[in-house]
Amino acid sequence: MRIAYVTANFPYGGGEAYFESELAELRKQGHDLLVIPRSTSGLPLLVKSAERWRVEPGRLLNPPILAASAGVLLKPRRFLRVLRILLRDPVHILRNLALVPKAVWLANLAAAWSADHIHAHWAGTTSTMAMIAAELSGIPWSFTAHRWDIEEGNLLATKLVHAAFARVISSAGLGLVSQRVREQDRSKIHVVHMGVGLPASPPGNRGLPSCPTIICVGHLNPGKGHECLLQATARLAVGAEGCPTVLIAGDGPLMAALRKKAASLGIAQRVRFLGHLAHEELLSLYAEGRVDLAVLPSSFEGIPVALMEAMSFGIPVIATPVGGVPELCGGGCGIMIPPDDPDALAAAIEQTLADKEKMQHIGDAGRRRVYDDFSVEETVRRLVSLMSNGPLEGSPSAHS
Repeated sequence: MRIAYVTANFPYGGGEAYFESELAELRKQGHDLLVIPRSTSGLPLLVKSAERWRVEPGRLLNPPILAASAGVLLKPRRFLRVLRILLRDPVHILRNLALVPKAVWLANLAAAWSADHIHAHWAGTTSTMAMIAAELSGIPWSFTAHRWDIEEGNLLATKLVHAAFARVISSAGLGLVSQRVREQDRSKIHVVHMGVGLPASPPGNRGLPSCPTIICVGHLNPGKGHECLLQATARLAVGAEGCPTVLIAGDGPLMAALRKKAASLGIAQRVRFLGHLAHEELLSLYAEGRVDLAVLPSSFEGIPVALMEAMSFGIPVIATPVGGVPELCGGGCGIMIPPDDPDALAAAIEQTLADKEKMQHIGDAGRRRVYDDFSVEETVRRLVSLMSNGPLEGSPSAHS
């Protein structure tokens, strides 16, 4: 298939680095990709991976986009139909209208490239752009929804009417979308997890680390629980070498505030802020056995790829039972503690790091869960099947 894949800003910035596995696997399975970021804000941090597929950045106010916008006036009926669709959501109308020029350009680009399908990642303005492009080009389209974008509700029910299908990444997301759309459209909603690549060989048995390293991977945004992790770190017993060490991998608006918080808690020497970490570097940390425990104390989530990747290497994880996390970490595949509870997090970290058998058991169970349910090969196969042939037999949807 020839798939025009619309992102928020990948491969620019670092916030969507976890798309890389899915896009790379689409290519590996023989599909042509045209990646179109809605925005090109941020540095092209993923240039190496972007070389694997064609990327069309398309800034908003450049000649091709302005020319495409002018050309749509030659087809006023279609354009008026698009405007009527956008007017159904007065709350988001200005943000959606601002995307019309780029959506017109995308429609022309996808048609000229002979795209078979347009897929948008996120149910917010990214899928607004894809929906408009599909309406103007006649190319079928779909979208992936996580959690915050479902709750935002930007034309969600309308998008499902016009889309070939909606992909949600967890059963929790399935429930959220189902509550917000017409009953007759719920059969279009399908659970297709985000997937991760699997290590070439399973990790060996782990002993108790003498100087353990904990990692937290995620954008430094409110709700990811980084401050809770810092408070928990301050409560941990400190070993002779100043251990455990906490690695915080990610960038975002809270970086300065979190550094200041670590200093005020007296733990600045035990916490390393890595900033944005290239995907290959992160996986190398896991493969080389340099991480003993992964933690993500979020107050909201979809179903985090950051945990899946650590689990695929047999690294035990501690997380909060929010969003789709119980689907990933339930049944002994991870430890779940309440959000915003530094005492509970500190206790879980200490108890886990002190028990070799517990670490091994949780790590093994988590690795099996990822291998069974979250491999990128299977999730991409199912996603493409929906794009080309409709749902696979037994594929979970709102009716299953």
